[in-house]
Amino acid sequence: MIESWRFRYMPGVAQRLLDVSLVLARPKLDPAKPLGVLIDSNILHHAVTHETRWISTGQSLWGGKHPIDTGYLARVPVHNRETQKAEYEDIKYLPGLVRLFKTQHLKFWSSVELKVEQSQHPNARFDAIHLYDHTLLKPNELDCVDGSPWALLLDRSLSEADAQQPRLAASDDERYHELVKVLGPNNTQDAWHLRTAEIHGLPLFLTMDYRLVRNIAAQKRNRVVASLTTEAITPSALGSRLGLIPYPPVLLSYTNASYPVRADLSLPGDKRGPSFRPKNRKAEADGAE
Repeated sequence: MIESWRFRYMPGVAQRLLDVSLVLARPKLDPAKPLGVLIDSNILHHAVTHETRWISTGQSLWGGKHPIDTGYLARVPVHNRETQKAEYEDIKYLPGLVRLFKTQHLKFWSSVELKVEQSQHPNARFDAIHLYDHTLLKPNELDCVDGSPWALLLDRSLSEADAQQPRLAASDDERYHELVKVLGPNNTQDAWHLRTAEIHGLPLFLTMDYRLVRNIAAQKRNRVVASLTTEAITPSALGSRLGLIPYPPVLLSYTNASYPVRADLSLPGDKRGPSFRPKNRKAEADGAE
């Protein structure tokens, strides 16, 4: 009975609580001129807040003779709401930020090179692909600020991981090379993303690459960094600036759900599972604790 009430009422309650978390933020933003934000790939990864997992119910005898594993598939939150993981502080601001995007208070963008970067990984890394998964933001909801990525995506000689950096290095874009010199050779793609956001008038690059954010902060007096018109910012920093109230994604467990939900569980280590399908059901059973 209690579970049926959760399916019936929790989606509405979750939406109302999410709206309450935006009360201070909405007056600061103008839907007629939404704030432009370039979305890093790691944001899409962490936007998947629930995954599909096999929940074991033990063994039973099939035909009265043969022991078999029994269980069921269910939606399971990635994070326990009591987790101490530092990244969870940023993840709690993602529901509100994405909601502001969907109400046109913010305008989220991707870019050609971000799309190419994402194509080099399994789809499951940046999207909800299994039956009961839940994501706040799907990659196909983001347009590219700098044109269509298809020419690069279809040319495998240009889109492979070992081709992307040499291709960027061959660019004659002076601003990009200035940023690489300051941020270092390990941040070539991030330098390109910052350059892309700046050229297209996007004031923010939303990322959970903490090393990049620290690197930029440490060099804030550098002429190149100080002249940037795009700020690399984390979800928690942007959410705090806008006045968002942190929102635990576990509250969304029953949203659009018509199948088993185990909101009382979380994934091992409070992190998303591997981006490939487990080889057997036992691997899935080990995925929920």
